[in-house]
Amino acid sequence: MQTKEELRNEEAFRAIINRIINDGEVDLCERYMHPQMVIRRYGLASISTLLMPDRPAPPDGGAIEGFKAGLKQIRAAFPDWTHHIESVVAKDDRVSGTWTLNCTHLGTFMGLPPTQRPITMSEAGFTRFADGRMIEGWFIGDELALAQQLGIHWRAPTVSQ
Repeated sequence: MQTKEELRNEEAFRAIINRIINDGEVDLCERYMHPQMVIRRYGLASISTLLMPDRPAPPDGGAIEGFKAGLKQIRAAFPDWTHHIESVVAKDDRVSGTWTLNCTHLGTFMGLPPTQRPITMSEAGFTRFADGRMIEGWFIGDELALAQQLGIHWRAPTVSQ
């Protein structure tokens, strides 16, 4: 049986995905995200480095403002960006989940013009909560599948001896 803390944290986790990311209710960020939140996103950062080596630094204002700015950019490129939660597990101050992302590439994404292609990608998140708000998050998705569906192809660099 889940504790009250675990139930509250799972509710916040689901609200971040369903209400903030899926429905665009960014005014709820402060309610469900801690002001000292740290997000680690693996995979996508590597693709952005390949596509946009001169990419500007994220906006100042902390992780919540950075999250809002990133979500705005994603929504501009993929207006129908939607996560479908598959599993969520809450234990103590940790909540983990898996979901599938579905969207259509209708705007510029990391310098790539719209392809009109549908995208499906699996993702997972591992989070820690403090006072019912996400304070840490580790996220990874199948960005190789994303890149392939967008038509991005690159060759591995050759190593000379």
